[in-house]
Amino acid sequence: MIEYELNSIPDVPIMPLNLPVLQAHHVQVSVLCLDQIDAHASGNKYFKVLAHLDWIEQNKCRHVISFGGAYSNHVHALSVACDELNRCRAEHERVQLTIIVPQGQYEHTGVRPSATLLDAHRLGAVIRYVSRSEYRQRHSTDYLKQLSDDFEQAHVIAEGAMDALGYQGSHVLGAYVAKLMARWSDKQQAAIDWLMLPCGTTSTLMGMLHTLPSALSVLGVPVLKPSHYKDQLAQGCDALPLKALPSWSIDETPHVTRYGQVNDQLRALAAESLQQCGIPLDPIYNVKVVQRLIDKVVYDGFAHRQHVLLMNTGGLQGARGFDDWPVSISHY
Repeated sequence: MIEYELNSIPDVPIMPLNLPVLQAHHVQVSVLCLDQIDAHASGNKYFKVLAHLDWIEQNKCRHVISFGGAYSNHVHALSVACDELNRCRAEHERVQLTIIVPQGQYEHTGVRPSATLLDAHRLGAVIRYVSRSEYRQRHSTDYLKQLSDDFEQAHVIAEGAMDALGYQGSHVLGAYVAKLMARWSDKQQAAIDWLMLPCGTTSTLMGMLHTLPSALSVLGVPVLKPSHYKDQLAQGCDALPLKALPSWSIDETPHVTRYGQVNDQLRALAAESLQQCGIPLDPIYNVKVVQRLIDKVVYDGFAHRQHVLLMNTGGLQGARGFDDWPVSISHY
């Protein structure tokens, strides 16, 4: 599966992040621009739905059910993927995607849904609003079985594709990143010492460890509290193969802003990255990784005279939920 997917996935550029503060501390930083892999379904979520799409095709599924919030990157990527799948199918063979969303106030109050949910609806998804108490059952085996029974030939995908097939997609992502890194190193005659990426549940990072080169050091930067990712991290550790793995760690220094929140410092950093380097950063994940890198470089002497590769995991579509976030509308 990995070889097939790698042959069919377009390459993305590795671009220099020449911010003055990083250059002053003699740290070379580049960005692997996963946000450019697809015009709409970008970043790590592109990869996490790959194995699900194979399953849907092989099992001739007619319904797909998944979960997500108002600005979910997973919801957006999955909606795009199902729409593209349906374009290749006869009308009677098309997949109906249903997205289960918490807090069903939109249809009751007349508040306009988020841009993400409007995109999903435009692409053919049915948005099903449920109470918070029902949404909390999304990991329950009984609840998921009931959903499967309610729909004909149904395939249920966990929130964020945080499941076995999503994990396989992260294996593909690790192999893909390894391929691009090797090609860059051969061309530049230089090594990449660190790979740094944002983490929600850590499932992307843990899946990638299966296929990244063992000589690499990998640092994950969580944007959620430990209580939200510790269980998934433990499960990922249990699933790691018995082979030489990259050196890896989770940076558990808490960020000054909560999940989904930004401040003036992050806004200014995103503007500087876009204006000086041509690299857009989303407000939820990637701008916080760049800020954490700067803090570690300045205060901890991190990666002195080394090369750090940041993996931009996409998510720019979610910036539409933030007023005046420094990113062009063309990036959505």
